[in-house]
Amino acid sequence: MNYSYINQLIARYWDGLTTAEEEQILRSFFSQEEVPDELKPYAAHFAALEHHRGQHLGADFDERILARLGNVEPTPVVTARPLTLSDRVRPYFRAAAAVAIVALIAGSVDHALTQGAAERQAQIAAQKQTADSLSPELETLSPVQDATRTASADSTETILLY
Repeated sequence: MNYSYINQLIARYWDGLTTAEEEQILRSFFSQEEVPDELKPYAAHFAALEHHRGQHLGADFDERILARLGNVEPTPVVTARPLTLSDRVRPYFRAAAAVAIVALIAGSVDHALTQGAAERQAQIAAQKQTADSLSPELETLSPVQDATRTASADSTETILLY
């Protein structure tokens, strides 16, 4: 007899892809008296599943396990508390505050940079205007400065000779 459908179900069962109905088909197939020889290794597994099917852990399971481990006190049960509207909205307010802070800092830095650039341009223009107004006076002083430069250059040469 061909048991290809059962073989396909077993393959899907080991891959974890079977539905509850398909697992029921496998359990009922392996609960039969006569199982083909090539499928007998699987019969023990499904028989053990059927044997343990009605057993449950029980309400005192946690206490028994903790008593065996030596920790008699069970961990406290944490209950959930209801979330209010303010609890739900608070993360959004925090995010909005963070965005506002970043925007304020970016705006102040931009303002400082543009205002600083405008002030520098004004200072440069004022210095050019001052330099232009002083240029005739500097031309009258240039012969004096040339003489001072040559005198300092001569003294430098004498120092270098020693």
